[in-house]
Amino acid sequence: MKLLIINACSNKNSKTLKLTKDIIKLFDNDYAIDIINTYALPFSFINDEIIEKRNNGEYDELAFKYANMIKNADRIIIAAPLWDMSYPASLKVFIENIMIPNVLFRYEDDKAIGLSNAKKLLYITTIGGKVNINYGFEEIKAIANLWGINDVNSISIDLVDVIPNRFEDEKNKLINELKNKIKEF
Repeated sequence: MKLLIINACSNKNSKTLKLTKDIIKLFDNDYAIDIINTYALPFSFINDEIIEKRNNGEYDELAFKYANMIKNADRIIIAAPLWDMSYPASLKVFIENIMIPNVLFRYEDDKAIGLSNAKKLLYITTIGGKVNINYGFEEIKAIANLWGINDVNSISIDLVDVIPNRFEDEKNKLINELKNKIKEF
């Protein structure tokens, strides 16, 4: 099975990335793992030039590559810290570039049909403070549904910048809870 990790963490010391790496270790050798680092990609935000090309059916080759990785994955994990009530801009730019019709979704009459093989998506995040709603997760959930992925879940640890040692304590509890559940993913 293919597991695709979409890493939207800006640095190697990211708490979200640390949590994601510990969760990935639970998968043993059950999956072939591919990783996309959104910060390492040469994509730019969608502009008039890109829109004009798309209107003529022209898409970036790299965008096709990553869209096909999403399409062909069996499971997807997105690692993205909460930034300003959502997720980092690098993830937004990535998503805008890889949203290619007839690769990840198509329209049949007036209904979108998802084309991804993935059955499950897990969104992993850490939150410095406390929020009532994570708009980033809600948006990712809607995007995943467009791709045809309806089993979308989130794992998060909040207050990691407010309460000393909270991240490590909560991470350890979470990893212990997931040890027996990870096979369900």
